[in-house]
Amino acid sequence: MNIISRSPRILEDAHRRVVVETKRCRAPSKKKPASVDHAVAALIGSPAVNNNNPNAYPGMGLAFIKEGDIRLSAEDAAYLTNHCVHPIQQSIRPLSHPSAVEHIAVLASIMETPGAWMDETQLRLGVFDGRLWIMDGNHRIRAQSVSGQSIKWNVKIDFYSSDAEFRAAFHKFNTNSRTRTQAQILGATGFASDFGVSKLVAKSMFDAMTYIIAEFKTGKSHADVLRSRVVDTRLDMAAKFGKEAALFDECLKNSDGRIKRKLLIAGVAAVALVTLRHRPEQAFEFWNGVAKNDGLKKGDPRHTLAMDLLTRAMNKGAAHQNIAAPAKAWNAWYEGRNLSIIKVLDTDAVRISGTPYKG
Repeated sequence: MNIISRSPRILEDAHRRVVVETKRCRAPSKKKPASVDHAVAALIGSPAVNNNNPNAYPGMGLAFIKEGDIRLSAEDAAYLTNHCVHPIQQSIRPLSHPSAVEHIAVLASIMETPGAWMDETQLRLGVFDGRLWIMDGNHRIRAQSVSGQSIKWNVKIDFYSSDAEFRAAFHKFNTNSRTRTQAQILGATGFASDFGVSKLVAKSMFDAMTYIIAEFKTGKSHADVLRSRVVDTRLDMAAKFGKEAALFDECLKNSDGRIKRKLLIAGVAAVALVTLRHRPEQAFEFWNGVAKNDGLKKGDPRHTLAMDLLTRAMNKGAAHQNIAAPAKAWNAWYEGRNLSIIKVLDTDAVRISGTPYKG
């Protein structure tokens, strides 16, 4: 059953081309299997091995697998994920684990998006004791089976002569994943310099895109919450908010340092960016007032938000309060109402006055 529902078009019209960092490597394996080729060949040629195991290699069940560029159907992917996921992998992070399910859902959503997935991404397979296992690519293969798509992969097959060597390879593939830190992403894209903002605002802006893409919905069941975590989707959306980021940066100049740190929290910044887009003059006055909190009277929503930010533990109550509290203050100020205290309930829909976000 497909676990991805088609996501609605988001309000800010995010560019749907999505490119994820993938593991492609054309270079030949550094492994030197020559010394064990004869032993491996004798083992995998055993009729007993080939007849009894669905992941025997070579074998009839895996006749579709060969090294190099090959196209796998969703049915091929389902066969691999059903028969070639090793217990070691399941012990590291079972494919049924919530975090794995969420990751698979993201990948499947990308695969379903025309032109989004990069063909010839590498899959690393391993053969030990006459049986073939997925060494690196379990989540991608499961995602393909879920997506129902036909995908072209670059397949590399390694042969292992001992249990110790096989287990060491699993450990290597599960600890040497290529991950990019946020600083590397923003540095490589020239984010801050391109928009003429500080690095702190650039970081906050990048983080804020998660909320904007998801239309300020924080439940994991919402399809764009999953999509919003893909790096390139966030970068594409952020590129549309350069002007608003510069205005927000201007609001924060000469501000109270304690309040500034709270205003840079992703959820708060997300509310600021969309209000600066849709109501730039009013929003600049609001956020500049909150940042400086200079001479504001009690009951002024800007003063109330500034005090709330200083006292509220923004790391508690999940992500919802990070967007709900500033939204409530903005709504009161935009609508000309006094506000003395901000109460946030987990069930509150996030409405942002003067914008398309109606909760």
